Amino acid sequence: MSDVRTRQSIEEARNELERAIIADAKLSHRELCDRHLRQARTDGGLYVEAAADGAHALRSAHFETLSGGFVPMPPALKQAAAEMQYDMFMGLFPEVNRAWLSIDSVLFLWDYTDPSGSFYQYDGLEQTIVNASLVPCRDGVFAADAKPKFLLLLSTPVEVVILAVYATGPPGHEISTLDLHETGFSVPSDGVNLIRVIGSRAGRIFMS
Repeated sequence: MSDVRTRQSIEEARNELERAIIADAKLSHRELCDRHLRQARTDGGLYVEAAADGAHALRSAHFETLSGGFVPMPPALKQAAAEMQYDMFMGLFPEVNRAWLSIDSVLFLWDYTDPSGSFYQYDGLEQTIVNASLVPCRDGVFAADAKPKFLLLLSTPVEVVILAVYATGPPGHEISTLDLHETGFSVPSDGVNLIRVIGSRAGRIFMS
């Protein structure tokens, strides 16, 4: 008699799982965000869609469409990337309309809105650059007439080097030209690759 009850329990459990799988499959055609908004939750082991009143926690992302076309990487940088010896990293600085690319110990910056293909190169380091971050400059560190618009932090396995970023250009195009200047400031990283750097509006810098 116990064997019969065991088989019945197993059969009931199998049926419950099948119903849950079928209910879950009904969400497969939805967008990812919508699937999160109506995600499954357990209710006595059964599938139940999340309540609609929880939708405020997750909202679909809204993206702004900007005018302009695609500007490819400058050919010279493509060639440099093909000839790299060890490592390559890259990212974007939307604050100044620049993309950055590090190939071993050399940093390249170029305006991704400018089709001319011009770029800026900085090769003042000996260690591999694993990350580049742009942060606001804190008041009182530089003279008022020499304060840079941003600070550029270059992370290497040995240290984080701080460069001053000066943006110049005609009215309405204040960031058309960037100049990097060494500040003499650096922080030892003790062999840790600090690839997450955030600067607050007050000028504090957090690294991890």
